[in-house]
Amino acid sequence: GHLIIYHTPNVAQRIEGVEIHNFGQQGELGRYPIHFHMSGNVAGSTVRKNVIRESNQRCVVIHGSHEVLVEDNVAFDSYGHCYILEDGGEEDNTFKNNLGARTRTQPEEHSIGSSDDEPSTLWITNPKNHFIGNVCAGSQSTGIWFELRAIRGASAELSENEGKVPKVLPLHTFKDNTAHSNHNHGMTTYFLGYRPHSEALFEGITSYQNRFGLMLHGTSNVRVKDAFFGMNTDSGVLYFGNFITNVIENSEFVGYCGTSGIKFSLEPRRSQVEVYSTSFSGYNDACNSGSYGKPLNIGDNQSKKEYDMPILSNLTFDPNIAHALNIGTNLENRNIFIEDHDGTMNPSGLPGFYVNNAAHMTTFIDTDLCSPGLNNQALFCENTCLRRIIVDTGSRDDYQMVVASETNSAKVFTFDKYITFNSANTQFDVVLPLDNYSVHFLRLPEQEIMVPPAVTFTFDDETNLDDPPNCEHITTASINFGCMQAHEECSASNECCSGDCSGEGKCM
Repeated sequence: GHLIIYHTPNVAQRIEGVEIHNFGQQGELGRYPIHFHMSGNVAGSTVRKNVIRESNQRCVVIHGSHEVLVEDNVAFDSYGHCYILEDGGEEDNTFKNNLGARTRTQPEEHSIGSSDDEPSTLWITNPKNHFIGNVCAGSQSTGIWFELRAIRGASAELSENEGKVPKVLPLHTFKDNTAHSNHNHGMTTYFLGYRPHSEALFEGITSYQNRFGLMLHGTSNVRVKDAFFGMNTDSGVLYFGNFITNVIENSEFVGYCGTSGIKFSLEPRRSQVEVYSTSFSGYNDACNSGSYGKPLNIGDNQSKKEYDMPILSNLTFDPNIAHALNIGTNLENRNIFIEDHDGTMNPSGLPGFYVNNAAHMTTFIDTDLCSPGLNNQALFCENTCLRRIIVDTGSRDDYQMVVASETNSAKVFTFDKYITFNSANTQFDVVLPLDNYSVHFLRLPEQEIMVPPAVTFTFDDETNLDDPPNCEHITTASINFGCMQAHEECSASNECCSGDCSGEGKCM
């Protein structure tokens, strides 16, 4: 059987205290245990204290209807998405204190053309609703899914929905929701993401014993606050492919051997996550299996060529953990430089930077101040101040850049070019401590010493200026740019000549 409330605008409906068993007709669109269908505004309507069990297709479906209260219901052993907003045009509804458990995959032969083959217990297609105190447990895929596609179905034909884009709409309320024991995600914004124009607050998430506690993807302007992520088998938060900064604050991560607290990727500039006032426990370094717990784990999951570092502050860890940050072994050619400005990630308590253990990062650092991390790929360098510089040659010619310390002649490194999304010019991405440097360029393949036509230096914002160790950072004044000593620049060719320039402005 199925129950449908059909085109009843401005009529308050009430379904309360009912047990619904074996309803829902698999493969038949619109045939669900409880279904508000294109009813418009039905303020005052309630679906409360009902039990839906062994549903053949979905549980409580709000479709083209607004201001319904769905509260204190239990749904157990259902197929496809369970509590859902169907078309993405539904607004001002409230899902409060509902339990959904054992949400099963809809069989392919009974597909109704949606994503029920990857079922979520709470399927959110429009954020302009209220989600409070719901528990989503034991799904064969996901507990809570923000799948914010375009408005579709019959709702797409309504004038009130013209021009609406769900993934940029504000979030009304998301508070104290729990997702546990789900096969894949506790909660996710994958894959279309959520990018509200005003900041959205995910408050009081509890997500445990899933594969991923929370996957943030394609998302921006979201703040995760007062959350708990525990005993998730891969990671508490998987963070990759996002847009603009997201924040995690005042939260708690509990893990065990071989799991990660937050798994970062290399995100584009201004897209990295900021993590504040958050604790990590249970990620003991050594496991009997030989694997490691990784409270903070930065890897190459869909990493971008142009990228920045996460911002971390006021974090706490188990006292017996040797290193809080793991750097993936596949990042040896990247610039990894994560600041610990208050020393909370370093067992000695001194501030500094985590860097990847690669020559382009360590050549200019005083490595006597560094200690190895979990797999020797990461180093923690105490009382070290680093700053990133993007060098743009203003040219598309193929160059290498040679950087040499002017205070220690043994410290020299030749950098290869890289190209960002925003420039076709030959560029270099370098991270350096305070020192005086000489810089010159080799044009390939001849390796001629050249001065590119319009070199610019772009420095990252300085950090740590007011906190210990009161860093002094490299500036433009620290760089002696041009030809090497005993070489002369010839104006016509931009060559650096060991002899004289000709009258035509070229090397003789």
